[in-house]
Amino acid sequence: MTHTLLKIISLSLAMFSVVVVPVIFSTDADAKGSKRRLTQDTQLDAPLHGFSGRVGDYYCSYIRIPNRICTLSSNGNRTCKVKGWTLRQTCY
Repeated sequence: MTHTLLKIISLSLAMFSVVVVPVIFSTDADAKGSKRRLTQDTQLDAPLHGFSGRVGDYYCSYIRIPNRICTLSSNGNRTCKVKGWTLRQTCY
């Protein structure tokens, strides 16, 4: 398997455990309708897609955030390059 595929599989398993485990072990407060907002950030080399859709009573979405490194040149110009990506998965 490729490195990217392993990251996708591990991210999917992590989000599954974050969302499903609280549903299985819910408290009385959860039964009355209060839900926690679950967020997980994953650092990646390339922009990947996350899971978007329903898992139990939760709706999950994701955003891809570029990690920029900026430098200031001697003439005052600012140059930025993308050095990686953050995949932010949120379930609510």
